[in-house]
Amino acid sequence: SKRAADSTDGRVDSVWNVLELAFALAFAVESVARIWALGMRRYWRSLANRFDFVVTWTAVLVTLVVYLPNAFSDSRAIRLVLTLR
Repeated sequence: SKRAADSTDGRVDSVWNVLELAFALAFAVESVARIWALGMRRYWRSLANRFDFVVTWTAVLVTLVVYLPNAFSDSRAIRLVLTLR
């Protein structure tokens, strides 16, 4: 159906899409700020920080893949990655 196709077209066109994008960016900014504040060596010593870094930057990459024009444009992938966060 047209409605189902619209939900996976890669456009930022709904409140959920905007929230997904905003949270991915907020978590990315947080990880950069923590690295800046703690220093890379001290930041990377913590397993929790490592996990957050991997999940956050995976979410950012998935967000870019979903919203930049390409053959894969399914915003549900972002929700799956952000669930891990």
